[in-house]
Amino acid sequence: MAIEEPLARPQQKRIDKFVYATVAIVGVLGVGVVVSGPQRLQPGEVIDEFGEYRFPSGDRKVSITKDGSGNVRVAIHRQKIPYYCGPYGYSPTGRPRFFESERDWFVSVDKYNRLWRYLGHWDRKWGTLRQMPSGGTNPYAPAVFLDGMFFTSSGGLVRGGSVVTSTGRWAGVPEQFFNRIPDRESAQWGTVRPIPTERPQFSRLEKERLTNLLNRAK
Repeated sequence: MAIEEPLARPQQKRIDKFVYATVAIVGVLGVGVVVSGPQRLQPGEVIDEFGEYRFPSGDRKVSITKDGSGNVRVAIHRQKIPYYCGPYGYSPTGRPRFFESERDWFVSVDKYNRLWRYLGHWDRKWGTLRQMPSGGTNPYAPAVFLDGMFFTSSGGLVRGGSVVTSTGRWAGVPEQFFNRIPDRESAQWGTVRPIPTERPQFSRLEKERLTNLLNRAK
């Protein structure tokens, strides 16, 4: 035993070095994946370019691409593994949204993980409205859409999609997004409800309910 012990120590040191090197490489790769992931948005930041963007909360991302038919596809993906932002770290959630790329458009994500979308006026010189892959057509008039949590007229808090320019539920709309909406007082909006002149705010109780529901969803 006294003869074998000195021979075992160098071998153990080599094993230890290999383990440490492996751990270090994995750590560096992990940090690289997190750092090189999609850009993390600030709450309310306006997006008007194709690409992938992480929600302010970091646990979701929005992918904005253009398909072969000339439509813009907006899809939300949820993070499967915390802190992992690689290509296989997300899974789709909900149905993608589609609209014509000819329109003026921009989107924004607020602090409650709610996705706001503005679609501009459809000019008839572009032809008739196209059928969207998700079904139906978009309106000729400009419109604002919301995907996420919102309060109903009875005060209930639900999760889903809403046409804000029809429901009039503008509370919590991001400031940058709201200020960028063009021609808010123009007749080209058609028969939609009047857009408020000032950005509506949530009450303290509404903010608490939204925050609690958002925390439970993580």
